[in-house]
Amino acid sequence: MESKQSVVIVGSGLGGLICGAILSMEGHRVTVLERNKQFGGNLQSFARDKHLFDSGVHYIGGLEKGQNMYRIFKYLGIMDKLKLEKLDELAFDKIILADDEREFNYAQGYDNFIAGLVADFPDERAAIEAYCAEIRRICDEFPLYNLHEQEQGPPSAASSFGRDTQQFIASLTDNVKLQNVLGGNNPLYAGIKNKTPLYVH
Repeated sequence: MESKQSVVIVGSGLGGLICGAILSMEGHRVTVLERNKQFGGNLQSFARDKHLFDSGVHYIGGLEKGQNMYRIFKYLGIMDKLKLEKLDELAFDKIILADDEREFNYAQGYDNFIAGLVADFPDERAAIEAYCAEIRRICDEFPLYNLHEQEQGPPSAASSFGRDTQQFIASLTDNVKLQNVLGGNNPLYAGIKNKTPLYVH
């Protein structure tokens, strides 16, 4: 019997826990070290200098059968143990702008997303469709998103690694309100204008 190495992982955030689980499933002896009182890293809220950082998981996509997170959670053996509630298909998130009383809904699925925003911006169908087409292209070509095998070398979506999110959105439309709505989930990933690459968005 082949002897597997012992592995020590420093940090019990999502990456550390998943690496530990996979290595353990492959027969390695795994120790995960965590300096905090609770495992999970930024999967939970935390406080520093009396300031609360609500960095915990708010919602997760890709959990339909066959989608990327479903496949990962199934592989890890946790999918059937989770108690999940599907968010509103027509408004899983709402974008609220300071200068507008309306709520702009982010719907689940490309078709619903397009239909919802076209209802708010009827003259901007082409821009909204182009936005979704590019997001879909990046997701389809990004190997960790779709978990498909690829040839050696950089992923085909590598051209998007240095592409600026704000510049991309601005290239689609001159409508500043729509630009702000399309970039409205920016706070979820701490995006920085003129710096955050499109593949992060």
